[in-house]
Amino acid sequence: MTEKDIRRIFQPGNVFGSKAFQKLIDFIVSHSGSGSGGSAFEDYTEGGGTKTKEEFLPAFVESVDNSELFFVLPEGTQLPYTLTEEDKVKLNTARFLLYTTAARNQYIFTRGSSNNGITNNWITITDPSNLYTCTVTETTISSPIHRRIVPEAILYTEQDLTDEKKLQARTNIGAEKATIVENIEGAEVTLDVKGGRKYMCGELTSLTINSIEKSADTTVIYFTSGATKTQFIYPQNTPISGWDEPEENKVYTICVFNGNLSIEPYE
Repeated sequence: MTEKDIRRIFQPGNVFGSKAFQKLIDFIVSHSGSGSGGSAFEDYTEGGGTKTKEEFLPAFVESVDNSELFFVLPEGTQLPYTLTEEDKVKLNTARFLLYTTAARNQYIFTRGSSNNGITNNWITITDPSNLYTCTVTETTISSPIHRRIVPEAILYTEQDLTDEKKLQARTNIGAEKATIVENIEGAEVTLDVKGGRKYMCGELTSLTINSIEKSADTTVIYFTSGATKTQFIYPQNTPISGWDEPEENKVYTICVFNGNLSIEPYE
């Protein structure tokens, strides 16, 4: 990884914005072996630290490499990409995959929840309506596949049906994989998230995700953080990108895919 790669990761609009910079440093410190951070981390993270991001960046580049959190494809790499043995070692521990096209379009993918070695699905959300997935096998990284998130894709007449009756109704018309829309009431909401759902919440003071079903069927949660910002709680060790602390007076979407969370403002 180079300083140029770090600058691309932290440029405005990426999932690692200014608020996430400190959190990522703390995460790297906690996941690095002894000596990986060193005095450079202490200068930036401790209460008496005075270094700015620009002053801190060179030492940070080395520390990010030591953390083994990122797998960076050289800018302009053509996909599908054939993995070298060295690539496989790095991908085995990486949590994020950085890919920049020849046209300088950038994707920062988050690892899926599979435990099958390096074989995994990776996901990135570029805006509230679009996400991309790519697959890593034992030999290759696939080209990104575009998937569109359409909030009003499902037209329905609201009925008071149990989950069993909803499943039977979808089976009757050959639509077993149709998205289930659930309207959630109340300002304090707790969800056991299942695959293939669209949870429509109102203005929330708190949102607690109690559990997440591991599913390849995408689920989207919509909610509004009002004058009192929403307190967001989710299971420990859940991979997450974007925001994990909603701001006041904004509408958010949370995309759930294969156990991964991505939260973005919905505009």
